[in-house]
Amino acid sequence: GHDCTLFNTGIIDGRKPFGEFSIKVSNENGGRAVIAFPGMNSADAWLQSQYKDDTSLQQNMQILARKAISSFDGRPAIAPFCRLLNCQAIHSSHIGPHARLENILSIKNSVILSSAAAPAILVNGVILEDVILEKQNTVKNHTVLLRVATEENVHMENGARITDCFIGANSTIACGESVSNLLFAFHEQHHNNSFLIATQTGGQCNIAAGATIGSNHNSRAADGELIAGRGFWPGLETDFKHNSRFASFTLVAKSSFDKELDIPLPFSLVSKNSDGRVVIYPAYWYYYNLYALARNTWKFSRRDKRTAKPLLIETDFLGPDSLIEMMEGIRFFKEFLPANIPLMELMKNPDQIKAPKFIEAEGLVYKEKALILNPRKALLAYIRLLIFFCGRTFLSPFPGKSLPAEGWENFGGQFIPAHEAAALRDRIRDGRIRNWEEVHAFYVEQARDYPAYLYALAGHIASFLTGKSELSARERRRLRLLAADVAGELLNGARNSREKDFENLFRKKSYRGRDEMNAVLGTMEQDPFLKSYHESMTQLILALNSNEPYGDGNGET
Repeated sequence: GHDCTLFNTGIIDGRKPFGEFSIKVSNENGGRAVIAFPGMNSADAWLQSQYKDDTSLQQNMQILARKAISSFDGRPAIAPFCRLLNCQAIHSSHIGPHARLENILSIKNSVILSSAAAPAILVNGVILEDVILEKQNTVKNHTVLLRVATEENVHMENGARITDCFIGANSTIACGESVSNLLFAFHEQHHNNSFLIATQTGGQCNIAAGATIGSNHNSRAADGELIAGRGFWPGLETDFKHNSRFASFTLVAKSSFDKELDIPLPFSLVSKNSDGRVVIYPAYWYYYNLYALARNTWKFSRRDKRTAKPLLIETDFLGPDSLIEMMEGIRFFKEFLPANIPLMELMKNPDQIKAPKFIEAEGLVYKEKALILNPRKALLAYIRLLIFFCGRTFLSPFPGKSLPAEGWENFGGQFIPAHEAAALRDRIRDGRIRNWEEVHAFYVEQARDYPAYLYALAGHIASFLTGKSELSARERRRLRLLAADVAGELLNGARNSREKDFENLFRKKSYRGRDEMNAVLGTMEQDPFLKSYHESMTQLILALNSNEPYGDGNGET
């Protein structure tokens, strides 16, 4: 293209066009492989990797993928305004406009999308083969990519080895190894002594140093899978046995888990005690780490640097996934609930919940019983958070239609009601969907309807909490007042959990006094998140406590 800068370049070979390749996501045996195509997002990758027993659906999605590849004007080319310095070899690849490539070892059969507003940057000893990079990607410092596709604003650097992965938007993988993973948005993996193999993570995850999560070291074949919901945080030197599954916002303490796990309770801390028993503390985040939990919502919304947003990525920790998991968690502990008393009424007298300090539960650890700590506290936390979600949602105007929305599916970070997802699959299966652009239009339609579906979910949860199929204006008002109380607890909990860091005596020992500590760390009052959170929650509490009438029993104004 015109206005390009090429200096000291080696082989640039465009005789062969860009060719099709597949990515073995989620399972190393290739059974969940997806066909990569330019413009593919994490929802597309997830959809291709699922329902593998549905032959007609899979065949038609492959047709759509191949059509997308053939329609892409990806002839080997270097687009205008590119800068190529010291590139040894580029074969059968399309380099988008304004891309910057410096000190490249090899790029083969790859598409690098780029623009003036979102340029691609590849520097210092990188190798790419069978790769599709979305705009605003950075690859640097001896990183190797093989059969990889990404969304926008992904950073891969410092010797990372990434093979057979789809990486969602706003993610970073530095050092370490990632193989056969389907990673939704905001994935963080920064350490050179970690590896992640054969997983599907729901996004907003952070893989700690020393975490060794792989399938082919604890199975008779390389065919295991691990599925984790949003907010999966495996701690230092954790390792797991495939197949395992984790609910949303699971925090795992340093341990070696030599048996398969199925953790259905959200916001849990999972660890091992001195006897080697798996210990689950459900709702741990609520009681001890609200600052981090609430800050996640705040920080992820600010770190979203996509110039185009084809998916509505849910960053609120109270999303359809965690809400439904909390409802299931309450059902899990139902034996400790008093009969014939609505869940909402337990807020007034929580002593009615008769539960021991811990219970033993089957089905969560292979051939063992897990210890679940403080089920009573978990029940109360789940009830409070469900009430808060309902009260906050009911502040919005009624959307004007009643929608079934208890079941949901996570399409790459965007939540779509299960019945709508089923309708999409039907349209693909019978050929009514003709290309991936029509699928993407479906995502946009669902994003537009998302508030209405959330409202329907809030109505479903409210019925679950009250035991009534329809709520009167008085009952909705009651929910709002209780939600205001919970909002106050969330605000205080976020502040108190952060305050521990400033008041810890041992934390103070590295400073000569409070003044030096404040000079280094700042003060609580200077914390930008706490200031923003205090302002937004104060306004929310005022709105929830307002005396304005809400509407009639159907929520209609």
